[in-house]
Amino acid sequence: MANIHLAPISRSLFSLATKWAFAVAALAVALAILALIYLEFSFSLPWSNDVQPAGLVGDNDLKIKTLVYDFGVVKPGFIGEHRFQIANPSDNAWKLLSVNVSCSCTATESSSTTIAPGATESMVVKYTAGQRTSDESQSVLVTYSGPDDPQFRLVLKAKVREPITCSPREILVNTVVGEQPVQHHFMVHNFGNSDWKTLRIAGSKPWLRVSSTLLPKRQDIKGLGEPRQSWRVLLHVDKVPLSQRRDSALLTIAQPGLDGFDGNVHVQLNTIPLVRASPSKLFFGECKAGAVTSRSLRIVFNQQVAPDSSEFATVTSKGGAALAFQWKPVSKTVWELQATFDSNKAPRFIEGQIELSFHNSRLDKLQVPFSAIGSSISIGAEGI
Repeated sequence: MANIHLAPISRSLFSLATKWAFAVAALAVALAILALIYLEFSFSLPWSNDVQPAGLVGDNDLKIKTLVYDFGVVKPGFIGEHRFQIANPSDNAWKLLSVNVSCSCTATESSSTTIAPGATESMVVKYTAGQRTSDESQSVLVTYSGPDDPQFRLVLKAKVREPITCSPREILVNTVVGEQPVQHHFMVHNFGNSDWKTLRIAGSKPWLRVSSTLLPKRQDIKGLGEPRQSWRVLLHVDKVPLSQRRDSALLTIAQPGLDGFDGNVHVQLNTIPLVRASPSKLFFGECKAGAVTSRSLRIVFNQQVAPDSSEFATVTSKGGAALAFQWKPVSKTVWELQATFDSNKAPRFIEGQIELSFHNSRLDKLQVPFSAIGSSISIGAEGI
């Protein structure tokens, strides 16, 4: 009968068992460390209860109680106040320790610096609204001495709305030269005390026209912050001359009886030419005698006038024999003009314009200034 050697197998099983034991022990240590970190982090968090209506206090096991009052829709600069009631349900008297406001637009006044057990005292919080349309929320943190130093966060909310509220206030218009008029729209909301029969809009530039439509009231939307009326204003941007690459205009909405509350919308116009050169000028630098220096000029086309071949333009310049050109396609709408300057064929200094005359009648000529310095003395490595 053959002898069976069990010693190597036993050693392998023991080694495997040892490795598993170390792995399990390491995992247990890691889990214990994570548990300690979680407990320490949990107890260090400044827990707060959910926001509740004014007059209601959160659960007693939470340190900070939040009381909220909403003024609803107010005009810019509105000044108001609200009296919060703070109850002490404990068996110990509370003494006022500190009052911290989140903004200089709020102020407080307390009926008493001490709240007896089972008693209720009040704290008046005064609020001044901002000058622009926004949803505002200001808070006051009140801290008393007592078991666990009870704290109250008194929150005042308001929807500050100018009587004439425009949305958005700024409009960017990108238009291509020669295209049809561009249209954009914006909203004008009436937060005044009466309805408007019409919308009075004045524009500061002749290329800007507007038309407005009163939208029907939505019966499914009710509540604080809803306007009396909403108008949809359609913005018409007429064709703009090529020379007018960038321009801006101001639309002013004014209504009778609302002096000082005009609505303004700024319109920024960016006119994109059908074709443009980049960079806008070429400088070859100073070239030593015999040097040939190249510079690249990219011609970017609008997609509707992109050429199919390199025979889309005639290139001329005042550089004479010193300048040579070669076209290279980069993409469907971008062509690269390789301009080569030969200092042997140029005087000490040369400047002028590279002119591109396009065969497409919709495209105006492009003129790109250039300059180069030829030299009969070697000044360094060939090219710049």
